[in-house]
Amino acid sequence: MIWDRIVKRGRPQCDHRPPIDWTINDSVKVNGRWLRPGTEYKVKGIQGRLRFVRHVQVDGSRIEWIDGFDKNKQLRSVRPERVTKVHVKKTTRESEGK
Repeated sequence: MIWDRIVKRGRPQCDHRPPIDWTINDSVKVNGRWLRPGTEYKVKGIQGRLRFVRHVQVDGSRIEWIDGFDKNKQLRSVRPERVTKVHVKKTTRESEGK
């Protein structure tokens, strides 16, 4: 039959795992403050704030960077030395004043 000769087409399967020598952390301490997923921070040379995603460090070398999304949902990678300020949202306790 003709259906036996038709090859199913699809997208090639990609392996999206990071290289073995990368260490990925979900938090990092920069300028005395902790960056955790969702924390906003400012970077020298980039307008606006970025939202922290992860910290990547290459084993056996001093190469490291911080990944974060900007306001347009584009992933930006910057070196930790370029982080100028970490913005922490203030929280209030519900028990106070009541």
